[in-house]
Amino acid sequence: MNFSVPILLVSYNRYETTEKVFNIIRKIRPDRLFFAVDCPKEDADKVKVDRVKDIINKIDWDCRLETFYPDKNLGPKINVSSAITWFFEKVEAGIILEHDCLPDISFFYFCEELLEKYKNDSRIMHIGGSNFLHEQKVGNGDYFYSRYSHIWGWASWRRAWQHYDIEMKSFPAFQYQSMIKNIFNHVLVQRFWNDMFLLCYQGNKNTWDYQWTYAIFANNGLCIIPNVNLVSNIGFGPEALNTKNPYSLLANIPAQKLKVPLRHPDFMLPDKQSDDYMSIRVYRAKYIHLARIILKKIKLFNAVKRLGLDPANWKKK
Repeated sequence: MNFSVPILLVSYNRYETTEKVFNIIRKIRPDRLFFAVDCPKEDADKVKVDRVKDIINKIDWDCRLETFYPDKNLGPKINVSSAITWFFEKVEAGIILEHDCLPDISFFYFCEELLEKYKNDSRIMHIGGSNFLHEQKVGNGDYFYSRYSHIWGWASWRRAWQHYDIEMKSFPAFQYQSMIKNIFNHVLVQRFWNDMFLLCYQGNKNTWDYQWTYAIFANNGLCIIPNVNLVSNIGFGPEALNTKNPYSLLANIPAQKLKVPLRHPDFMLPDKQSDDYMSIRVYRAKYIHLARIILKKIKLFNAVKRLGLDPANWKKK
């Protein structure tokens, strides 16, 4: 029997990783498959992109296929977010996988059960497949709740994605009213996220996913994280846009199996301890913000010296 939950696969020009993810999808034979591939940025990419598009010729089951092929290069920020918007215009709920996110088969059934369980619960906005806690268990269920929306294999609903705004038009009010204090207690983590969101709001960060994090924060949403890692990111390396370090602690974490039906948590509360852990280990929030403060002070120190003043006796006005 075919898998009933719609799946969106997003790719660009990396055939090998895309094929591996497609071959996992092929095993569950989804009734509906959506395939998004950006237009080549330059002529040199055309052969690679065309090869990626040819993967759909390997569909050998009864499947309703729909494609999102822009006629000009959108870049990862606009292409991925536009593809997801296109996807949720056509389906009420579904699973999103990018080309380098290799799931265990149980990931699909994990999403299927939770998409149904929480379909009318607006508190839940995101079902993630990644777990970065390195074997640490949270609570007594097969998953727990978090503020963090890991996007290496995830699922959601149209009702949640409708809050997504790539321009983050409400951010100035969010920042002015210090709303981040309602999400995190630690001031350096608060400042880190305000800094990240400001970069996105100003258009200085070429990404789509922090805007999704912002949408969840701004709507007091909860995210689901499995108690074992269900998706392995196999895309780390020099060809990647952001995940270039193959020695990262997040690279190639093995995907494990999770049995269904699931054991559900007793309480619907975000686990603050695991969120604090992820703030440091995954986002390095405290360290990055401290580094920025130090860098600003170094730049100020050097500027004062260039003016022929003594930094020890100089007071910023």
